[in-house]
Amino acid sequence: MSPTAAKAASYHVFLDNLFSSSNLFRRLRQLGHGATGTLRRNCGLYRLLVKLKADDNTAAVNQIAWKDNALVLFLSTVFTGNERVDRIRKRPTTDQLAARPIQEFFGEEPVKVVSIPSIAATYNDEMNAVDRGDQMRAYWGPDRRVRRGGWRALAWDFLLEIALINSFILYQRGNLRWELEKSQAEWRQRLVNDLVAKYEPSSQSRQRFRTGGLQRDAALGDTIEAKTFIRNQRQQRGNTEIPVWLRGFTYLELVTL
Repeated sequence: MSPTAAKAASYHVFLDNLFSSSNLFRRLRQLGHGATGTLRRNCGLYRLLVKLKADDNTAAVNQIAWKDNALVLFLSTVFTGNERVDRIRKRPTTDQLAARPIQEFFGEEPVKVVSIPSIAATYNDEMNAVDRGDQMRAYWGPDRRVRRGGWRALAWDFLLEIALINSFILYQRGNLRWELEKSQAEWRQRLVNDLVAKYEPSSQSRQRFRTGGLQRDAALGDTIEAKTFIRNQRQQRGNTEIPVWLRGFTYLELVTL
């Protein structure tokens, strides 16, 4: 792998083992983006690494194995596997057999500075940020069912929530002269209030009929109660009952139906 690949990359993408593949990482590299992710281990570790090595004749994607409490497989177009970084680790308290070598390494020390591969440290840092983002979205996600295709859930709910979370984070790190909203709930309420205040007076959306209210017919130049208009029209056909599907509409809306 070229040592300049990571520096020239526009983005460094981190993925979990659901999405990682050698073909995907190779394509991202061709587009100028770095990628790092974990691999699934349920199809045989040795056979998997051999297959990945055989498929990658260009050495564009590195395959790295690292064992801490458990063996983890990585794919990366950014890290070579030789980079190291120091991290403060706590002695594991689990009684599982796999953790005994780590416990022996710590001995009686509760905390120790450990040199670990940079790929493992960076991956954990970045994926923790994803988990925190998911947690923030879960607190205030919209209670809205999507019935017309999964793309609507992506285009509306997911992307809208991402935009709201990002705006809250940028707001907290922005101009300190702004009035600080301490919670995400306060920030979302502020967005709602500001959007309504800005666009409500000039809104061209349909206005629902209000009981006892009068609606003005701009074309005819007179004012008429919507319910009265509907009743007069139906009286000419011998039926004075307002159908359920028409209730709540104004006269101007009915003209455009």
